[in-house]
Amino acid sequence: MAWVYSDYISETTPATKRAKLVLHIQEASDVLANFQSRSTADGWNYSRFDLQIYIDTLKAELAAHDDSYGSGIPKSGMFVRMRLN
Repeated sequence: MAWVYSDYISETTPATKRAKLVLHIQEASDVLANFQSRSTADGWNYSRFDLQIYIDTLKAELAAHDDSYGSGIPKSGMFVRMRLN
């Protein structure tokens, strides 16, 4: 199986690495959703269970990345700055 976004690990900026990691999780999830037991062109056999473990590992890596660098998504609501006289 050829992954399109599996090169996320070689990205040099945290934002680009995170973006490609999210896309790789999505492409792996799509494969899992449309799963049929088969061998890949290069002869590797994989199972639904293997794919789920792989996706879980990617999600853990994403969580660790967000803990280190943040997701770029604000975690809180709107802030209002007021001046009181």
